[in-house]
Amino acid sequence: MTTKDIETHRAKWASVARANGWYSEPFFVQVWVDSAGEISDSVSFRGLSADLILAEEIECLECDEINDQEYYRDGICGECQNVWVN
Repeated sequence: MTTKDIETHRAKWASVARANGWYSEPFFVQVWVDSAGEISDSVSFRGLSADLILAEEIECLECDEINDQEYYRDGICGECQNVWVN
């Protein structure tokens, strides 16, 4: 992942924001990076106050299992929470 990669995602989301009336400067993005260091997904939204770079997979603070980030809340996986988080 390079600064150019983040700027590519920023440009995409800035275009969406401009088209929908929520663009403001400075403009930030949130990206997810896979184990190879490549950006796998990105998002931006009103109120984002800094660029965020997140790991695509994280380790559960309870059971130490590694899974996709979408199954976690506050660092705890859905299984440890006894809920399915989608």
